[in-house]
Amino acid sequence: MVAGVGGAALLLLAAVDSLASWPSNRVMLSHDDLSGIAGATLGPLWLWLIASFMLVVGVSRPGRGKEERAARRAAAKQIWGAMFPDRRVRIGLGIVALLCLGVVVGGFAVGGSKGSARMLTGPRYQVSVPNLNHSDWTDVPREQYDRWQAEFVREDGSFTFFGLFLTGGSLGLRQLHRRPPR
Repeated sequence: MVAGVGGAALLLLAAVDSLASWPSNRVMLSHDDLSGIAGATLGPLWLWLIASFMLVVGVSRPGRGKEERAARRAAAKQIWGAMFPDRRVRIGLGIVALLCLGVVVGGFAVGGSKGSARMLTGPRYQVSVPNLNHSDWTDVPREQYDRWQAEFVREDGSFTFFGLFLTGGSLGLRQLHRRPPR
């Protein structure tokens, strides 16, 4: 459940921050803050989810016979089917996946970019972007700094998919825990 809650939080945070930046070029969390949260969330929770899947499904070992591999594939298929038996859950996850896709595509359409931003004392605002002074730190006014931050956050809209996979995988494992397949 921790991975599911962490994934849902990452999904919502990345989606809301990206969507909020569309009309105003203002963000709730800076690109660095959002990336830091994603890094702290994704690393341990992905490992936890992968280890959980491996414990449930098992790991195939090379050198086994055809029949045994076929039986293992059939068992894995049965497990995957048991993870999401409810049609409403599958439809819900599909709708959330479409919303995530909309956030990512919309963010690129509005204007997403890779780079970094920093605020120095003074205050002085600087950005490092590949298409501006060959990624050298460049002083910019506050308005441009906000615009670049918004573009960087829109680029981070893809974190929504990682959050969706964590949430969906955790929901599936929870379903398996409640009602394991035969």
